[in-house]
Amino acid sequence: MAEEYDKDGRKIVEPEIVTDEKYRGAYSEEAFHAKLLRFAGLIGKEGLRSALILYYTLQRKDIPTRTRAIILGALGYLILPADIIPDLIPVFGFTDDIGILAAALAAVAMYVDDETRAKADAALERWLGAAERLLKKK
Repeated sequence: MAEEYDKDGRKIVEPEIVTDEKYRGAYSEEAFHAKLLRFAGLIGKEGLRSALILYYTLQRKDIPTRTRAIILGALGYLILPADIIPDLIPVFGFTDDIGILAAALAAVAMYVDDETRAKADAALERWLGAAERLLKKK
């Protein structure tokens, strides 16, 4: 399968799984990390953890295509700026995104193992630690 890239030149992950054109190019690893870093304070610790658990579950090679599609759809929805409740609305902007992440996490829970949770928790601690160090410098 040929590789596909979004309008910003970022590699689209598994474009053959997501056939809906609106979401097809929404998920790339770069877009995912950029969105989480930019909006970490609004998404909150549990929202970040859910997104990271889904991200690390997607890295597993042994999960079925349907499960991969659920994860890609949820992470793509998180990344897209236009959704049911626009992300920039104070307090409520990420409630729909967090709901989608929670629903996806519930749907794929049988594929989330201890190693995946540990990777997500370690990444979260690194991010929060780095943010804390930056805030102390100011």
